Amino acid sequence: MLKELGAGQFGKVLLLSDKKIMLAAKMIHKKKMKEKDFKKYVKREKEILEMLHDPFIMEYQGCFRDQEAIYIFTEFINGLELFDALRDIGLLTLP
Repeated sequence: MLKELGAGQFGKVLLLSDKKIMLAAKMIHKKKMKEKDFKKYVKREKEILEMLHDPFIMEYQGCFRDQEAIYIFTEFINGLELFDALRDIGLLTLP
């Protein structure tokens, strides 16, 4: 693990790297999923990522689970978060 890229209500996103590739790993805590009945949404996110193949969308690389969490791996694309980019170009305004 190189660093933590972000954190949210259900887990965090980590930057992983070996010599050839950099990946973003979304780590979702199983305990939080059970509390919020969130399992179906994680499954759907994985299914959607598996179907998407577009040069403008990060590529799904795989999924793994252990006792504590589910990990969804995607290619790492360095840049702004979509939320920040939309706000910066004026497509998103906050009250």
